[in-house]
Amino acid sequence: MPFPSTTSSCCRHPLAEAGLTAAVQAGHTEVRDLAGGLDDEQGTAYLHKNLRTYSHYAGTCRIGTDETAVVDPKLRVRGVSGLRVADASVMPSSVSANTNATVYAIAERAADLVRPRS
Repeated sequence: MPFPSTTSSCCRHPLAEAGLTAAVQAGHTEVRDLAGGLDDEQGTAYLHKNLRTYSHYAGTCRIGTDETAVVDPKLRVRGVSGLRVADASVMPSSVSANTNATVYAIAERAADLVRPRS
């Protein structure tokens, strides 16, 4: 199954458009390597055609100790009694590898937190 194209709405937001244009104009190494010396318009078109969204969502329910964190270090949702979150959404940012091992570690920690003490 092919990856979805960014011709969908994910990179059509004005800020995404501006970011892609700025990246092409600045000639960032990664963009230059991807776009192969194309002019601004061609480079932006190339990026729209070939960039893909990241499918392992993380950080949507960030763990932390500050006021903006949704989940505390014990994986409890702030302001909601009896609810914990134990998935990739608690990660403050995406990991550089597959999220699978990290989510297993979060799940193991959650199990330790809710397991009755003997």
